[in-house]
Amino acid sequence: MRGLKKSALQSGIALLETLMAISVMGFGLIAISKFQGNMVRNTSFVHEQNLAIKAAESKIEEMRSFQTLAVTTGMTSYDGIVTGSDTVTSGVVTFNRSWTVTPRTSPGLFKEVIVSVTWNDAQNLGRTVQISSLIQGFDPKTLASVIRSYAPPGNPVQPFNRVLKVPIPAIIDPTDPTKSIYTPPGAPSVNIRLDNTTGLVTSLNGIATTNTTFLLSGYIGFGSGSTSPTVTPTSNIDFRLVNAATGIPLSGYTCWDDSATTKAYAGYITYTCVVETNGTILIGGVDVPVWSGRMRLTLGGATAEPYGWGLTSSTDRICRYTGTENTYLNIQDTLASQNYIAIQGNRYCPSGTTLFQP
Repeated sequence: MRGLKKSALQSGIALLETLMAISVMGFGLIAISKFQGNMVRNTSFVHEQNLAIKAAESKIEEMRSFQTLAVTTGMTSYDGIVTGSDTVTSGVVTFNRSWTVTPRTSPGLFKEVIVSVTWNDAQNLGRTVQISSLIQGFDPKTLASVIRSYAPPGNPVQPFNRVLKVPIPAIIDPTDPTKSIYTPPGAPSVNIRLDNTTGLVTSLNGIATTNTTFLLSGYIGFGSGSTSPTVTPTSNIDFRLVNAATGIPLSGYTCWDDSATTKAYAGYITYTCVVETNGTILIGGVDVPVWSGRMRLTLGGATAEPYGWGLTSSTDRICRYTGTENTYLNIQDTLASQNYIAIQGNRYCPSGTTLFQP
């Protein structure tokens, strides 16, 4: 009897131990299951959070890549950076994106941007990420000149994967990404097509160029104050390229400006010319197409020296920035920032400029 009782007791203890082991294992499996579930949820949240951060960053980069300061049809602009919202879908998640833009003027001109992205996760819990940045109101064209000045040798490439000779505001040709299309300020119906590798003009208003053709562009500023010039940003100022020796107008060039239209930059005339080659030079045994000539500014349609300046109808002077070419000789590249300033005739040219006309 004692043996049977002892055997039964031992069996009961063994059963109890088994039940306890099963219980412990069950709790362990439940804990592991919860842990794995949390890991899956956390992994899903981290993935969604990364997508939300990318959505916020992409909006800031979109704002930062403006092409012009003033609002211009067909271009992104600094003035167009304003408060707004939209939605972005990635996979099965829809992100609600909103941004607030606060203009600042000190120190310098910039805008403070805060982008918030909200969404509901897999457990339908509301989630939010927020990033902020400052966007400086820096003229892209001036920036292009700075980049051009400091471009490292052998790497003259600007954003959009094209050479610096292509103007920043030009858009990539949607039908051919190796080309860009540029519409000069003041000429909304003109389309200049450029090669992204060479910067040369390949067509004008859809008509292919038959000769090597270059761009020439810049700005005219105007003196201010009590001694302002008689000419203004709306005056009838045109641009003429002439033979440097004879003064006879060159053939094979066309210029446009925004003197009679909405300004690309308030207070300045922006001009653009396309110039065909009119000669060659021998470089490394190869004939390289070039052009030579002299820029003259004309006033009121004048066709002969001094082209409207120095006459009784205008005592104003035109000064040329010293970094600007005077007589162009054997030019084999695009020229930008060829800039001038108009002043009253009884004033001296400002520092950094030299008298140009009359």
